[in-house]
Amino acid sequence: MKNYLFSFILIFSIFLGVKISAQEVGFSPFLGVTISNVNFRNGPSTSDDIIKKIPANSTVYIFSKTDYSGFYKSIDVESGKVGWLAKNLVKWSKDVDTSSAGGFSSLGETSEYNSELKVTNKSTKTITLVISDKTFYISPQSTITKFIEPGNKNFTASAPGVIPNSGYKTFSPNNGYEWTFWIETRRR
Repeated sequence: MKNYLFSFILIFSIFLGVKISAQEVGFSPFLGVTISNVNFRNGPSTSDDIIKKIPANSTVYIFSKTDYSGFYKSIDVESGKVGWLAKNLVKWSKDVDTSSAGGFSSLGETSEYNSELKVTNKSTKTITLVISDKTFYISPQSTITKFIEPGNKNFTASAPGVIPNSGYKTFSPNNGYEWTFWIETRRR
């Protein structure tokens, strides 16, 4: 029955002209470097629109070592945007640490079953927050409130010119969470 339902949804979506998105590719992130100029696309296909061209030797964040049809779901570190890159035009640079619990702190119980997220951006840049297969954009000096299904989720937070922060968080039902972003610059 499950396969028939998926087939129905796929056929119905194609009939309506709705593009099925391959947003969930797993989570084993690494930083990569482009080996030549590469088209950064809004989907995992050469027929998808080009967001921008990323120059050779640019740092990119890759969500997973698992590709989708030869494309990596990625973040352009320069712009902080989420998109797709041809796998064969990126080389591994280093793995990303995902051991941190992240910046989410508990607000306590809520009346909603879904987990409530209150995210504040205290920086002057737009923050891109990816939680599993959901992407949120938080404007500078603003706060958003969103609801997500409870469970163990991976997350990645990025901003233009900043190496993304990644990790895992278990969001409990009937609970609220908050995260306040700011950008620190440190010399190493």
